[in-house]
Amino acid sequence: MKFIFWHHDVHGPIDLEDLWRGTHGFAGSVARMRILFWIAARGHQVYLVGNVRSAIFRGVVAVSGEPWSDPKFGPDADHRPAILVMQTAPTEEGWQRLKSHAREFTTILWLAGPVPHVRWIERAKRGELSSVVCISEYQRDLYRIYRGFQRLEVCYLGIDLDLMAEVEAKRAAVPVALFCSIPRRTKGLHHVLRAWPVVCRRVPDAQLWISGSARIHDPRVEVGRTGVLDPSLEREFPQFFGTPQAWRSWGIEFLGAPADLRDVYRAMKQAWVAVVNCNWMGSLEMFCRSAIEAQAAGLPVVAAAAGSLPEVVRNGTTGILVRRKSSRKLADALIRLLSEPTTRSRMGKAAESWSREFAEYEPLVNQWEALAIRAQLGQPAPATSPNWSKDLLRAVGYGSMRAWARERLRGTLIERQVFNFIGSR
Repeated sequence: MKFIFWHHDVHGPIDLEDLWRGTHGFAGSVARMRILFWIAARGHQVYLVGNVRSAIFRGVVAVSGEPWSDPKFGPDADHRPAILVMQTAPTEEGWQRLKSHAREFTTILWLAGPVPHVRWIERAKRGELSSVVCISEYQRDLYRIYRGFQRLEVCYLGIDLDLMAEVEAKRAAVPVALFCSIPRRTKGLHHVLRAWPVVCRRVPDAQLWISGSARIHDPRVEVGRTGVLDPSLEREFPQFFGTPQAWRSWGIEFLGAPADLRDVYRAMKQAWVAVVNCNWMGSLEMFCRSAIEAQAAGLPVVAAAAGSLPEVVRNGTTGILVRRKSSRKLADALIRLLSEPTTRSRMGKAAESWSREFAEYEPLVNQWEALAIRAQLGQPAPATSPNWSKDLLRAVGYGSMRAWARERLRGTLIERQVFNFIGSR
């Protein structure tokens, strides 16, 4: 088969060798494209186009720009249209540029973090898209009330187990909690910081390592005196971020944006417990690559019991998911894992084996091959277990009515007030 992956967002230009080596410095929406090398190793033709540097490396061909008329993007050797995978939803302008070309593709939308506009599900229903690939069962179920749901596939993202295996490190001599989601309010870091004084009182030598930077999400954002965090987050916690001496006195260390994924994996192998997205509402995880990486490194995970996290972290077995919004409950979970070596060891061992279902690339390539064939043949995704209430809502058109009302509120004061309320929680 011939696969064309379209990387159209601001992260880049992507260099194939950096992608292979894990030295690209971007978040999971870029890191997940490493699976392209495994797809190419199966003998498929694999292209990466868009915001990339033109090159050929390990069977993947990168072509800068949007060369949709290039003859090499025509049908494959069996005269089937090439499979065009859009790496997240493009802008409307980008979509229209693609549609303006006469080239026929089997077009797949590969979702990432935030849930895109439901117009993409409507396009799948109309046949403008062959399928939509969600990155978790949780993400797919968000769309269950919309007609076109049958065109939604699920394929996990995998992680870089080969790079992790290259890293040797010992657990730190002191208790270390590693926050390994992007360090922003959108990932619940503010809830962790509210819990940290309680943790420090119970575990006085505890350290909080904060990996990454706000700029991993968007390289254009402003950061404060830490060089890592949003200024508004620093202002909310002056006791921590007034001076470098202040945050160090609280055991807080900033690891910065990693130039190499191995640096993240080294920190995971040194830490005692991992902390990922601690939001209970608003910006929730659709997969959470960091949670899978941490578990694969033998770390129990602490997080909010929200979004996809109950799907990828086995609560009570591979980590602790805090069910209700409470900084105190979050602190209790951290204190327990930092203070109880037996519990920590048991969960860490279970986490390593549990993570394999979500982590290994080879089985995921099998899924990509299968979903690509279904897309070419116009077949629906495999049937899911029924959810009678949501399935009934879809049948009577509730999803369509909701989308209509949502579009009428878009850009209004009501929408802004709702987003401001969620963002403040």
